[in-house]
Amino acid sequence: MQRKAAIWITGAFSTSPTGGVESLAGLIPVYLHLQKMAGRANYRAATLSDSHPLWLILGQDHHRGAQAHPCAISKMSEAFKRKVKGTVMEIDRRLPDLTESFEPCAPEARPGARLMDRFSAQIDFDDCGHLEDDEAFQARENTLNDLLKEAKRDNGAVYCSTDASLPDNTQHTAVSAALLQ
Repeated sequence: MQRKAAIWITGAFSTSPTGGVESLAGLIPVYLHLQKMAGRANYRAATLSDSHPLWLILGQDHHRGAQAHPCAISKMSEAFKRKVKGTVMEIDRRLPDLTESFEPCAPEARPGARLMDRFSAQIDFDDCGHLEDDEAFQARENTLNDLLKEAKRDNGAVYCSTDASLPDNTQHTAVSAALLQ
């Protein structure tokens, strides 16, 4: 299936080599993609809060001070651990390899330390709102272009623009994109 997708993306001939077409299309082999997703799922457990029930069934190194569950990995014999396969066993085996620490409530995200809390005097928001007619839209566009020119002249300025416009249709979802320069 991935080969067919790569040929469709690149427009290559059906006799083109699989590896070359997938490389040109920017597709990684399926087994590597699955390996990447499994690794991320294992490490995602590190972001769980200390009170999450998963910690109670993992090995002794991961209990975080809580009482182990009667069926926890830490209470299994070594022979039984070798026989048991599954996601929880994989998480228990891979967590010691994780070198980064994760804080679900990082100090930078607490009130008083956020960007708007610390630099509110230096940040300006310009909400365009909903513009119905072309004349109002053109005036607003000119104003925004003037603001952009002014920000570009200031070497210490960082300017960011986003667009989260959404048509009047329940099938679409609002998405915001930002450009920092």
